[in-house]
Amino acid sequence: ILYFYDPRAWMTSATPAYSPAGDHYHTSVDAQNLTGPQRHRRVAANSRERRRMHGLNRAFDKLRSVIPSLENEKKLSKYDTLQEEKKKKTSISPLVAL
Repeated sequence: ILYFYDPRAWMTSATPAYSPAGDHYHTSVDAQNLTGPQRHRRVAANSRERRRMHGLNRAFDKLRSVIPSLENEKKLSKYDTLQEEKKKKTSISPLVAL
């Protein structure tokens, strides 16, 4: 029996499900299998999560806009954006302390 760990699992409150095929990862909560109020709550929760992620992505886009980069470079990942901002903050912190 193989169990697969997905590092994205912390992003969902759903319980990870075992994939017998081993080629994909899925969760046990699916709005299509729910009915009535449960489906309505799941759809509403998905909508809230989508709005939250859009807001987070807009914030990262704003942060990327103040990080110097070459025009022909591809967009920085969220991780790389945070690392670059951390470097920038560390480099200017001695100047701010004066």
